[in-house]
Parts: sequence; structure tokens; C-alpha cells
Amino acid sequence: MEYLGFIDALRPRRTLVVDLRGRGRSDVPESGYTLDDHASDLDAVVRHINIPLVHLVSFSRGTGYAMRWATLNPGRLKSYTIGDYPAEQIVPPAWFPAKSETSKWRGRPVNERMPVPAIRRMFADAVNLSMWDDLKRLRCPIQVIRGGAEGGMIDAARVARYREVAADVHVETFEESGHDLWLPDPLRFPGRVAAFVAQAEARSPS
Repeated sequence: MEYLGFIDALRPRRTLVVDLRGRGRSDVPESGYTLDDHASDLDAVVRHINIPLVHLVSFSRGTGYAMRWATLNPGRLKSYTIGDYPAEQIVPPAWFPAKSETSKWRGRPVNERMPVPAIRRMFADAVNLSMWDDLKRLRCPIQVIRGGAEGGMIDAARVARYREVAADVHVETFEESGHDLWLPDPLRFPGRVAAFVAQAEARSPS
């Protein structure tokens, strides 16, 4: 439901919110939770909608999957907004998957958003992978939105890394937000994405 704000902010543009495999209303297959499996799923969605150029938005762990697709398809992006995550896939600490099974996100149990078998398969299939150098393939404008409060995942060193590898990057800090960019203002993240998309369209109307 938190992504409804993006649909409203981006009207009248067509906006698709993708429930990755094992999440939301998507199926929960027994396998296929690697980085490349998720990127392939995104590719299937983009090909199905048959839109040659897209504005891509990712947040948190979904950034790894979206970025993998983006760097394999650099000519299909008009802009890319990255929500508080480095250009990496990260293997969490050993205790993290079990904690995820019983924790909550915005007051809702994580295991209602993603069934426990999918949580376990996702983390089991994860590998540490840097995509910093891969970002050099992108020539679209990139927006990085980071949380400036405790819990934010983009520190000064990672800001510098984004600026080093991306040809056209804008970094914005939500000083009052931690990792959850929807807090304290749930409309600010969607609104900033909509403004960035409009700027990208104005620069490249084709």
C-alpha cells in the first residue's frame, strides 16, 4: 500500500509497482531467488508492458535486483532513483534472516509481506556482490535519496562513491529520515521521484 503514493504522484504517467517473487501477491516458487533470477523477472515485466524506455525506482534491498537489470539494459532507462542503498548486494549477518521472520515493518509482520520460506530462500541465495563499477554503464540521470538520521545506509563514503562512478548523479538527503524514506513524511519520497522524472523528461523529451 505504501507505493500508492508513487502512483498518485506520477499521474498521468503509467506506473507499475512490481511484487518480486515471494512478495506480496506474487507466487512463492521453491527456487529462483538469486540476483539474476530477480533481474530476469524484472526484465520479463518490462518486456511484457512493451515500453522501450522506463524511469526506474528502487528502494532498500530491491535496489540490488533493479540495479542488476539496469546495468544489463542501460539503453532502456530514462532515469533511475535509488532509495537509501549502496550499489551492492549484501549478505546479511547470520542472525538477520531469523530476525526478519519475526520482525515488523511499519507495524506489519514481515512474514505477512513475504512468507517465511521465501525469506529463507532469498537470504540463502544471496551473495556479496559489488555493482559500483557496473554503474558506469548508465548514462541516464541518477538520483540517490538517502536517510540522514540513524539507520540510513548511505554514509559520506558511499555518497562519494556514487559521485565517482555515476556520470550524472544527484544526491538528496532526507535529514529526518532513517532507512525508511517514507518517514516522517510519506509523500516526500514519491514527490521527489515525480519531480526528478519530470526533470529527466524535460532534458530528454524523446
